[in-house]
Amino acid sequence: MTWTFAALLALLVLIFAAMGVAMTMRTVLRRRVSRAEKQLPTGVLSGPAVLVGTSVDDTMSGVGAMVLTGTELVFVLGSSLDRLAIPLARARAGAYRQKPRQRTPALRVDWDGLAAVFDVQRPTVDEWLAAMPGAGH
Repeated sequence: MTWTFAALLALLVLIFAAMGVAMTMRTVLRRRVSRAEKQLPTGVLSGPAVLVGTSVDDTMSGVGAMVLTGTELVFVLGSSLDRLAIPLARARAGAYRQKPRQRTPALRVDWDGLAAVFDVQRPTVDEWLAAMPGAGH
């Protein structure tokens, strides 16, 4: 076995290992979203979301699902099934960019001196803002 053959073999092993890790992570994230969606109440608008951060609990962040009911915005964390319910009557939502050059904004919701930032893909931030009362477009 020559050194080039060994290098190619090692490269192939690394490529397939990276593909395996990516597929495993995707499966884990899908399971978390599915698990969280089962805990959501029925609502007007719902979809997968990532809780980037919140002032309610420093340890609460991650992948889950979110729904907009008539009275509140509910997010359920997929890993622990922790629930964050934001009353819409006292909430103000808007698009949020951490950096000016950030391409897609996140959804920031402020209520009672607290805040939470969600990364949403489908439905988009604009769709969430259009469905939420008191949203700052």
